[in-house]
Amino acid sequence: MKNKFLKIFVCRSMIAAAVLCTMCCFGSSCGSDAADEIVVKMPDAPAPVWVKLDKTLHRMPVGSTVAIVPAFSSEEVSALPFGWSSSDPSVATVVPASDGSAVVTALSVGTTIVEIACADRPMLAAQCVLTVRPETPDDGVVRILAIGNSFSEDAVEQYLWNLADAEGIETVIGNMYIPGCSLETHVENATGDKAAYSYRKVVGGTRTVTANVRLSAAIADEEWDYISLQQVSGYSGVYSSFEQALPALAEYVRARATDPKMKLILHQTWAYAATSGHNDFAKYDRNQTTMYRAIVDAYERAAVLVGADRVVPSGTAVQNGRTSYLGDTFCRDGYHLEKNFGRYTAACTWFETIFGRDATGCAYKPESVSLHEAEVARAAAHRAVLTPGAVTELTEYAQDPELGEMPYGVYVDFGSALSPAPWNNLASVDFTDAVDLKDSKGAATGMRMRATKPFGGVNTNGPAATATSLPMPATASSDSFWGNTGAAFQGKVTGPTELTFDGLDPEGVGGVFGTMLANPSEMVGWMLAVIVIGFFVCSFGLPKGVERITKIMMICLLGVMGLLVVRSVTLPGAAEGLAFYLVPDFGRMFAGGIGGFGEAVYAAMGQAFFTLSLGISAMEVFGSRIGKQNSLTGEALRICGLDTLVAILAGLIIFPACFAFAVAPDQGPSLVFV
Repeated sequence: MKNKFLKIFVCRSMIAAAVLCTMCCFGSSCGSDAADEIVVKMPDAPAPVWVKLDKTLHRMPVGSTVAIVPAFSSEEVSALPFGWSSSDPSVATVVPASDGSAVVTALSVGTTIVEIACADRPMLAAQCVLTVRPETPDDGVVRILAIGNSFSEDAVEQYLWNLADAEGIETVIGNMYIPGCSLETHVENATGDKAAYSYRKVVGGTRTVTANVRLSAAIADEEWDYISLQQVSGYSGVYSSFEQALPALAEYVRARATDPKMKLILHQTWAYAATSGHNDFAKYDRNQTTMYRAIVDAYERAAVLVGADRVVPSGTAVQNGRTSYLGDTFCRDGYHLEKNFGRYTAACTWFETIFGRDATGCAYKPESVSLHEAEVARAAAHRAVLTPGAVTELTEYAQDPELGEMPYGVYVDFGSALSPAPWNNLASVDFTDAVDLKDSKGAATGMRMRATKPFGGVNTNGPAATATSLPMPATASSDSFWGNTGAAFQGKVTGPTELTFDGLDPEGVGGVFGTMLANPSEMVGWMLAVIVIGFFVCSFGLPKGVERITKIMMICLLGVMGLLVVRSVTLPGAAEGLAFYLVPDFGRMFAGGIGGFGEAVYAAMGQAFFTLSLGISAMEVFGSRIGKQNSLTGEALRICGLDTLVAILAGLIIFPACFAFAVAPDQGPSLVFV
């Protein structure tokens, strides 16, 4: 080797001396005319040529084989005559393969250098330092190492060992932990051999933590059967963040793995909670579904990029679990897993992915996880392994069996502790992004809620149990938000909190009426309720029943209509509706000729007779009770006047609101729901 370096040094020195002499000659007395300039153009530097091996350091037991694959700077370089050699054939032999790689067989304990070199260019070479260790019999222990961050801490450090132990599987579990560590940082630490990790290790059920450990040392610590890699959560759905760092880290791990049969796997992380305040959530438009789909896509492509053996679909398992009554409660702070059933879900996913055993049959359950929560976690994990790239709804776990049937409605929990479905969770005091609301059946309502003025803080001293008729979990009753308008509290005055509800588009508004008509049980129920109330009122007789309740109800109705008129005509865009309603357009009446005019008259007469038919029924009821001092003509005029007034008020309510909310004014009875 020294002779090779000496030859290169001598050759380069001679070339440099020749160039220097030439430049001196042309630059001084070699020319007869000092004014003439002679420019010497140096040749362009040749393109670099190289050969690299996929392994530079490798350990293997006696009797095992491994393939070493070269990479070349160009096709021209790969076509050159290359040969393989071992510096100590008694330690390991090298046999070239037809595809250009080489198969190395370990023969005895020791160290040898496996080299590939070009016969025509001896300096065009690459080496791998190969260490052969004594053959170790398979002890049946499955060794798993995660290279990650707090997300791998959530997934493998807590319950995975217990799950395997309950099934009679002995494991050693390691986690190379740096909070918020990205693939890029892992690569920097690996290439710089930095002692930057907290090495967490679970052996025999005992967890130990060692600080300031190098990645190379952890990889060499055990004959790991599985080594997992993952991206930092915020970039887990950004495939471009995998493209350079992941192959580099995978190459580093494979080159140093002590078990030649080691399987490289990827740990799929999970989407943030819908209400998460994490800064990186903005990369996904603060939409949980968008983030989940991006993560699935990125990890599927990343697995192909590095030839990973498998992907642990923890992200899909968590998303499956969110379709159950537990809802969006799987993250304790918006992104890290809830410490009990959340971590148990991820551990079950790892268990089934690694060992191939149905997680729904797992014997181990943490004491802090209820039986129902454990069932959801196992089902979510199992279906994630079966269908890792899509959400499977856990319809059989839609209702919390411990709470019983919830009355229909929309339930909102204001507090930092997340409540299971059907509760909609608002975990931040200053949530400004709209929260999509679901009803107690888990269906989207189309409504959104946001705080236009935030709360002041969180009160965590509420009761853990309540005596109300509404089944309320402790997570909903034990904490709440507060605001204040008087003296400063905790150094601030927040003022009254304002909540805004929106989201029903014109189609949604009309759909309310259509949904009601399509529900026979609801229609029959309301009809029976009206009949029962009517019989109840009539049972008191005409003066004390019908007449008394009518006076009260009619006055209240006129008052409510007056308020609605004020509100409707003051809406933005109401002027266009008023013009449509009050400004006559005779041209449209005769637009269809005599036939069009006839249709208009027919519609008006139909409305008049409909109104009069109701009036006649009322007249028959009340006419028998009218006093002699009342004139029928006067009563008729008053009734007609009030009927017309109510009709005009109804128009002033409906049409300005239609134009304000972009609802077509020809939708008939469904306009009642504007």
